[in-house]
Amino acid sequence: MRENDEPKHDSRIEMSRAWLEHVGGISLELARVDDSLEVISRLAEPRGIDYSRPVVSHSVVVDVIAETVAVMEELAVEWRDEKIRLTLEQNEARRTILKMPTKTYASLLICRYVDRMKWEDVGYAIGYDGNY
Repeated sequence: MRENDEPKHDSRIEMSRAWLEHVGGISLELARVDDSLEVISRLAEPRGIDYSRPVVSHSVVVDVIAETVAVMEELAVEWRDEKIRLTLEQNEARRTILKMPTKTYASLLICRYVDRMKWEDVGYAIGYDGNY
């Protein structure tokens, strides 16, 4: 054996059901983060304010709006950071699954647990027709 040759070993990866469920949870959490970012985005959109019937002074309204916008911006930063963290974790899981020697099984696991597809859609994605 030459110096650069690596010893042969079994390259199968054992993945527990709990780990796969965790990976699926990442996808669900990413969807929740996306929903939260969308809500924050909608709430932070500029809106017309009717000053024709002010209940409080103009400066108080402006201060409240400025504080609200600042809080929304902070929340958006936190959610974006969470999205980045979850995306990195999901990508690492995808790379781990792709190391499997059986590519069809790896595709099945990615479709089901990373991409959260229904079993029927997983079958179609890996090349089975509706009669499997």
